[in-house]
Amino acid sequence: MSLLSGCAHLTRFSCTGCPDLRTVTWDDENKGDAGIAILEFQGNPWLSRLPLQSIAALAKLSKLNCKGCPGLISPPVEIAMQGETQTVSFLRDVAAHGVFSSEMTLFLLGDGEAGKTSVIRALKSSRNVAEPIREDHRTVGIDVEEWTPSPDLDLRFRVMDLAGQAVYESTHQYFLQRRAVYLLVWRAYPVQDGRLNVLTDRIRHWLEALQMRIPGAQLMLAVTHIDAVEAAALDEQCRQVKEAVQLCLDNIRRWSSDKGVLRVEVFHGGESQRINCLLGEGVARLRASVVNYALGMPWYMEALPRSWVLLRSKVQKFVQDGRKFMDFQEWKDLARTTGLQGELFNICTSFLHETGTVRYFGNFFDPQSLRKGAFDNTVYLDVQWMISVLKGLVRHDRQALQDYFASTGVDKLMLRRVSRLNAAARLHPDLLPFLWPSVPASAKYWVAIRQSNQQERDLWSAGDVVTSEFDVEKAVELLGGFDLVVQQRDEYLVPSVLPQGRLQVSAGAYCSRICTWKSHTNYPKLPASFFQRVVVRVTCRVSSVEFSSTTAVFYFQGNVCTTSVDSDNTGHQQLLISSSGEGIMKMVREEVEDVQAFFPGLHGTILADIKGKEPWQLVLVALDQLSCDLLKEHLKKASTDSRLTMKDCLITDKFFFNDDELQHIRVLVVAISKDFESSKHASRVLDHIRSRVTIIPVILHSFDPSRPWQQIIGNDSRYEVDLSECTKIEDVLEAESRQQIEDEERANDQKRALDKARGVDSRVPPPRTAYEVLGNVQRLVKEKQETQNRQLSLEFSSSLLPRARMLLDQWRPNMNSLEAILSDKTGPNKVSCQCGHEFDRDQWINMTAATSGTSHHRETLEHEGQAVSCPSCSLLHLIHDLVSIPEVRQCPVCVKNKEDPPGIFSARECKFQYGGILNGCNTSLVCRVCHNSGRPAQRHLFDVYPPDIFVLGIVSALKAAETVLHSLEAESDTVVWAGRGGKDDVLALQRCSVVILILTDDFTSNKWLLRELGTVLASGKLVIPLLHQSLWTGPRDQSHYWMALAQKNAFRRLEQFHPVHFDPIHSESEIVQELLARVYSRIHRAVHFRVFSQMPNLGIRLSGLSTLISKWGKENIYSMTTEDVVKRFVKPETQKSKLPWCEQGDSCGEGAVLTAEWFVSHAWQYLFLDVVSALSWHFTASESSDPVIWFDILSVSQHETNVERNYEWWNSVFLNAVGQMGRVVMILDSWSHPLTLQRAWCIFEVFACESTCSEFHV
Repeated sequence: MSLLSGCAHLTRFSCTGCPDLRTVTWDDENKGDAGIAILEFQGNPWLSRLPLQSIAALAKLSKLNCKGCPGLISPPVEIAMQGETQTVSFLRDVAAHGVFSSEMTLFLLGDGEAGKTSVIRALKSSRNVAEPIREDHRTVGIDVEEWTPSPDLDLRFRVMDLAGQAVYESTHQYFLQRRAVYLLVWRAYPVQDGRLNVLTDRIRHWLEALQMRIPGAQLMLAVTHIDAVEAAALDEQCRQVKEAVQLCLDNIRRWSSDKGVLRVEVFHGGESQRINCLLGEGVARLRASVVNYALGMPWYMEALPRSWVLLRSKVQKFVQDGRKFMDFQEWKDLARTTGLQGELFNICTSFLHETGTVRYFGNFFDPQSLRKGAFDNTVYLDVQWMISVLKGLVRHDRQALQDYFASTGVDKLMLRRVSRLNAAARLHPDLLPFLWPSVPASAKYWVAIRQSNQQERDLWSAGDVVTSEFDVEKAVELLGGFDLVVQQRDEYLVPSVLPQGRLQVSAGAYCSRICTWKSHTNYPKLPASFFQRVVVRVTCRVSSVEFSSTTAVFYFQGNVCTTSVDSDNTGHQQLLISSSGEGIMKMVREEVEDVQAFFPGLHGTILADIKGKEPWQLVLVALDQLSCDLLKEHLKKASTDSRLTMKDCLITDKFFFNDDELQHIRVLVVAISKDFESSKHASRVLDHIRSRVTIIPVILHSFDPSRPWQQIIGNDSRYEVDLSECTKIEDVLEAESRQQIEDEERANDQKRALDKARGVDSRVPPPRTAYEVLGNVQRLVKEKQETQNRQLSLEFSSSLLPRARMLLDQWRPNMNSLEAILSDKTGPNKVSCQCGHEFDRDQWINMTAATSGTSHHRETLEHEGQAVSCPSCSLLHLIHDLVSIPEVRQCPVCVKNKEDPPGIFSARECKFQYGGILNGCNTSLVCRVCHNSGRPAQRHLFDVYPPDIFVLGIVSALKAAETVLHSLEAESDTVVWAGRGGKDDVLALQRCSVVILILTDDFTSNKWLLRELGTVLASGKLVIPLLHQSLWTGPRDQSHYWMALAQKNAFRRLEQFHPVHFDPIHSESEIVQELLARVYSRIHRAVHFRVFSQMPNLGIRLSGLSTLISKWGKENIYSMTTEDVVKRFVKPETQKSKLPWCEQGDSCGEGAVLTAEWFVSHAWQYLFLDVVSALSWHFTASESSDPVIWFDILSVSQHETNVERNYEWWNSVFLNAVGQMGRVVMILDSWSHPLTLQRAWCIFEVFACESTCSEFHV
């Protein structure tokens, strides 16, 4: 398209929305006469270039609009997005002082262990080869290197090697750039490996991820490990990868064709360049391809203002000198030295941020958009430091941290915090110094780790990341700027590290009767961490949040919004938003749009946008219009939040709240006036709603203060607002004013009479006339009304509204509506029952809710009978349990009788029943499996879920420590049982692990307590003495009274235990932390370490062992020991892959290798055939059908026997693995002197069996 030919009279030119416009040329003949002030090219998706020099010469040009042109190269799209005047300023700066940039970026993409690091080492090597890399040396986060392909070529690469594990995808996206060459590396696998389908899926995944973040990116493919497969197999794999690439590109073209979005370009039509990095094969050809593609890219030798290039050079110099960040004022001063200031400074900073040179999370052009925090005061300079900060938090392995804190009993408190981070994505501030090396608070840890852990030593080989608390603070701010963490109360939420499927949210989140606003958006696919970033951004604006890996529930001012991600049958993903009000819906959608803007290639289709009913956050109720108007007027004055919805109601004989209206009421403000006590209808209304809505009683002046209003309204006094002194009506104020004037006149009369009697002239004013009295009364009434109004405003703003907001923040929807959960499409499509059987929503709807056989507590808890029968196991499950996926407990009798599956009980219900015991519920549970088997079905609660902590003390002591005990129970995730002398105390005391003694003066005189104390000490349980200052007046030094008791044999162990002081010097939080530290020395509620460990869990069927023997030749192994078999057969067959035999491939038939069910303990000195024969005989005798056994020589890599694992690993990871299998069989060669029991490892395996309550067979 040619411009300005004969158009010198134009002042504005617009060419928008032209799908075929790609370039714009210029007619230079008339440009000097052109008077154009505004050029508009927005909305042209394929426009790539504008004539910058010619446009910059337009003297009158003030605005150039190029927004909505994603393919724009000149001027850069990062500049065009900033605005019209900013684009003009950039063009004129380039025209006057432009220089060319020869720097490019090379990104290496691909899965873990694909060989990306070897590829870049080979490319940089003059010999075209790379040295072998240790198997445990994996890229964590991103490795950054510099590469100059040739000294004769003006081209420099910054190489960014991206770690391939899925957990890092959430952080990679922050560093991807348009100005880059992308190299996707994949690994050739042996045909029998069975990984090809997974490989092609992963390649499509990388292409789709790149398309969403950098549409139009240019990419080439390379295949490594070509020496591991035959030539024909390699050709076939390359062909299938090419087909997968073409299919993916077709899909991208299909769902982006009507969106005006550029598409990823793959060089050579998807052909992969073949490389052997160890021998140098194909490396030179790959290097030439990378260089040629870089030289041909439009960004090579891109024109930038000289001051920008100079500022970038200064940043690089600062980084070389060790600077990681600087405050914003210093950044402005630095830019000023290059000639940048004003608008050009803002444009340059935003450009450098968008292109990854620096990071600044402020916003020059919309200051109101800044999120609360210190983001706008720091400019981050060092990209490698930023990557190190990210990899300290977002990692595929935190085993070293767990091992360290597991080494001592006291540090188990920190171990719990590590487990809470791993399992619940909640980061305690005390863990921050342990994420990066090294500040004084964590120096000891990092010294130990660098000495004992090769992987951690390699990971942090560059040195310390943080060296001061200030560095830690800035690192956390950086994580917040990247939408990775958000502080909520006293900890940080980190949704991106939450394991898939963990932390299901409460069932109340799916209550559709409350969430009537709906928004459903369909996406072909959502990027990694898209949902997690939305969670972080919305959490900054709400009061509370619950979240899982796919669902989040936000609570704000009496509103709830459920946001979830689901997949349909076509593989597309849907973002489902369901809220109770428009305000919170708008808030969430704003953040979704902001995150979506970060992914230019991501576009969704709105499937549903339903407007619902707005809730009433505050409902004002009164018996008379005057009181109602009074509340309404002052609430509106005091409330500065326009989003606060209010409704006022008069209680008349016909007025009543129906159930639907109650669903939309959050807080009820009731004006208690004189007529309330006599209004029977008002009492009926309040009786109907008081159990479902929180009430704030407002006491007005007209109410008789001698009457107890609590009896009228049925509420306590926590939320009472007394306005009796500032709600007097005009008649009362007038009467008070008249009385005040009469009192003054009476006093004046007395003074005048006294002066007359003394014979002196009185200075008291003469008596007022009736007219003067009336005027004074009116004046006083007006003054009192003004004072009263000020007091009312103060009471409303400082008392009523804060209480209302607190109650709104505490509000949660009811959780007992099965119909609501099933009817709401934002709920999960699939759930698993406690037995592990999965079924979908359609099956829920068709199930009959059966309630027979449930316990009394279950019926009272779920009065609507919201239970369904699992179609697989026919057991009854509460709908709340299905949504929340609780921890379960097995019936001990079923386990003893080897029932499969055994009867199970929800741990949550057991905990609820502990609370129900206090209200008169029984302690028995009903096992359905035992009932169906004809056994007695009643089980005592303590046999299924025994209490963890028993509290021994007098009643007054228990009550005094009640708050501390509740906090301890909640924080430690344990059950605390307070002994009260009942019949259940004996059993509870037997089952518990820890006993807390609340020591008082009366303790020693109570014979029952002393008797129980003797029982506790004899049992060897951990004892924690707690001295309560107000109830214990004994000595506080080492001569405690229990030292005297220790002289008796029964109490001798008392002297081992040191007390915890409960006094004003120590806060309740400190007392709870001290108790926690001691409790964790005996009880630990950490998640299974297997989530983060390397413990293999695959085993082989017994029939598979017979197949192996036939394959190896029975005659060949007839006299071989197990150790001989390992050396002769197992190690040679796994020499190339170095994997466990079971993980290398299923060469014993389909289904021979599965998750292990039995653990085999044996000695390698036994003859191999004797071991197999013993196993065959045992399982035949026990009628087990071809079990899957964990056989160490096949389940564990025999090439990693020198890997050192400390005691904590064996005591956690190994024990959990044995406990997960649940059954151990030991091979003995004789009863009298079995060789197995002479081996330390075999003895430890017996210990593991006993510690995990697994079955033991011989």
